[in-house]
Amino acid sequence: MNNRLRCRVLCHRKLLRYLISSTTIILINYVQIKALFFSKKESIWYVSEQYNETIYNLTSNNVQDPVQYSERFVEIGNSSEKILSPASNNWVKSLEGNKFVKYRAHIDEKIDQLRIARKKQFDALKGSDAKKDAVCSQPLWKGEFGIELRLFVPWAYYKSIHGCLQISTSGMRGSKYMYWFSDTHTMVSKSSHRIPQSLPENNPFRAINVHFHDDKFPSDAEWQSPPYKDFFTNPEMVETFEEKPLVIIQNKYTEEWEGSPVNFMSKELLIRVLEYLTPNYTVLYKRYTDKALADNQEIFDLGEKSDIREKFSSVVFYEDIQEGLIDENDQNLLTFALMSLANHFLSVQGGTAVISSYFGGRSTILIKHGKEIHSGDYTYFHRFSNATVTWKFNEPNFLNHIKAIM
Repeated sequence: MNNRLRCRVLCHRKLLRYLISSTTIILINYVQIKALFFSKKESIWYVSEQYNETIYNLTSNNVQDPVQYSERFVEIGNSSEKILSPASNNWVKSLEGNKFVKYRAHIDEKIDQLRIARKKQFDALKGSDAKKDAVCSQPLWKGEFGIELRLFVPWAYYKSIHGCLQISTSGMRGSKYMYWFSDTHTMVSKSSHRIPQSLPENNPFRAINVHFHDDKFPSDAEWQSPPYKDFFTNPEMVETFEEKPLVIIQNKYTEEWEGSPVNFMSKELLIRVLEYLTPNYTVLYKRYTDKALADNQEIFDLGEKSDIREKFSSVVFYEDIQEGLIDENDQNLLTFALMSLANHFLSVQGGTAVISSYFGGRSTILIKHGKEIHSGDYTYFHRFSNATVTWKFNEPNFLNHIKAIM
């Protein structure tokens, strides 16, 4: 085949691919738009394109001009590919429709009111020097989620309550509600992902990493953990889930240190834990991270969820509740909302251990390997929320401790 003919063939192939792709996009958009304006189903989450945009219930008579208002939604709880447990289905029904939208609006209103109050304080300052001293920023952290919660979020919060009346922060995708106290928060582009990163030299820990014992925690560190539990608790949500005490289990099964999974609750351990807890507790199980929010680690399948669904119909799965959320910020907001309802947290080494210690109560951590064992990191985890933090090095001791305290 000569070059001219080869070129013509390639061009025709590219044109064909483009036409197929364009047709597919048009068909997909048509289906989405048709569902958006003509669906009569009730179990729908509405996700606003912009945070302060008015939300309209499209299943009522308030359907708006499609040119003026663009809302996206997805159905939850009606998937033919997955049958929800009765417990998950009940929680989905409790949060469907406008429930989560109202909760998000409630939290956004609290953020707006806080910013307005702080701006008034700033404007009341006398002199340009005073105002200059009351403006500060926080360095962007693109490293691990757990380290951001250990160091960068408390560092920024400390500044915000110690003279900095106008603090600007930045973060990775989904970080809006992590920095709810910030006066201006921006997020990096959607193409960015978390990468390994060294701590800045001037960090409050005055250390090259976050691994140390509580007795080495600097007494004058510019560090204060924000009150997540108080801020994200909503009375309406508390009333929704008050039948039994809530226990939140956060597990993982990921690549660790460029090798196989190490720190995780095995299927066998989970079965025994659930056998003990489910008669007296509502259990929420979370081994799910939105791809946009994940650290730079490969995620594997532990294969435990189908067995749990079959044997424990009362267990609630986080992925069932979150299904339908489009904005990455809503993933963390939903997690924080649910965690604000609980006083018992079971987790494993890594970021789940950090966030599980941010909401008071009792935090029990399973760690089989890691720097935390030798450095004694968990001895300072109580500082996040005055939680009672306990850690165990193997599964039998982890299970025994659960039975001893619950």
